[in-house]
Amino acid sequence: MPAKPSGTIKTSRVNVKQKNGDIYVMERQTLYDPVKKYNKVVSSKLIAKIPKGEKIQVPTRPKRPNGSKLPIKPQKVSASRKRVGMMDIIGHIGFISGIDAAIYASTDIGTAQKIISLARYLLATNGQTLPGIQTWQYTHPLPYVNGISEDVYHSLFHDIGLDESLQQNFFHERCALLGDHGAIAYDSTTISTYSGQQPEARYGYNKAKDGLKTVKLLTLYSIESRL
Repeated sequence: MPAKPSGTIKTSRVNVKQKNGDIYVMERQTLYDPVKKYNKVVSSKLIAKIPKGEKIQVPTRPKRPNGSKLPIKPQKVSASRKRVGMMDIIGHIGFISGIDAAIYASTDIGTAQKIISLARYLLATNGQTLPGIQTWQYTHPLPYVNGISEDVYHSLFHDIGLDESLQQNFFHERCALLGDHGAIAYDSTTISTYSGQQPEARYGYNKAKDGLKTVKLLTLYSIESRL
């Protein structure tokens, strides 16, 4: 007379070979079904694997339930939100990059404010022509609060072009941030110029094809800091 089923769950380990040659070591729990007269699998869990060509079992990571990530210890975060505009962002860039500080350290405060104001206008407008700044600045605050007129920026360009100390002091301030072991690179190109006062400007190959004289521009920059 056959023995009656115990009705208890039995646990066993089986090796299941995979297509890539690895062998998965599975822990299975089975229960005998007296109606269907065979053991049905209650649960199956991967506990280790034997890599192809090896004999030693390698433990596997526990399966994440329902695809969720493993629990991470929560950390308190202190954060705040502030609504800012385009000019606030550009001003922040000038501050954290050190460009504003380098300009202020290279000349008097009025000249520095004019330079920074023109730079912010060109950046914010994606290189619009300078006469547009006269009306644009009414709705966009700039460091030079007295206003940038056509006479102001013409005089500024004249003074900056002749002030070699200002130019070199600015580059000196920027280079001070490079450190002692910065890798450097060169880039050369040609740029157009409307100026009739630059002896190095000449007619020739013009990438922009605008018919203007060109100046050969050589740029030295840091690979690490992009200065």
